[in-house]
Amino acid sequence: GFKENYALLKKLAGTDIQIICSLHGPVLLSDLGYYLGLYDTWSKYEPESKGVVIAYASVYGHTANAMEILSCRLREKGMKVKVYDVSVTPASDIISAVFKYSHLVAASTTYNAGIFVRMEEFLNDLAAHNIQNRRSVSCAAFTMSFCPLIHP
Repeated sequence: GFKENYALLKKLAGTDIQIICSLHGPVLLSDLGYYLGLYDTWSKYEPESKGVVIAYASVYGHTANAMEILSCRLREKGMKVKVYDVSVTPASDIISAVFKYSHLVAASTTYNAGIFVRMEEFLNDLAAHNIQNRRSVSCAAFTMSFCPLIHP
């Protein structure tokens, strides 16, 4: 895990590393200082840069529309923004962006009186990665099944 990587990086500090052969990526032969810096950042669960990841699940398009509006407003304020539909984007792509950026918005419609299935899967995967040190916001639309009928 990341804690073990952080401990290993501390032990290797000052060592002249010539090559990095990770099991989860390419063999690295150059710019090793840059990559070691990234490993150090990731091992401490710090974001690489300031920005917002918006992950949403939308059934009828309304949540998607709201998140596109939000992304436009954030970009107008100079923020880097990545927007993902959890129904079509692999969770690994979204989680990679979550590791990179400092803020997360998770927005979902509800479905069958619960959170939409694809968003629930994404959030479970996100929790398994133990993401930390991020500002996050979650929002959901409520199903009509919870709304009381009001008659005048």
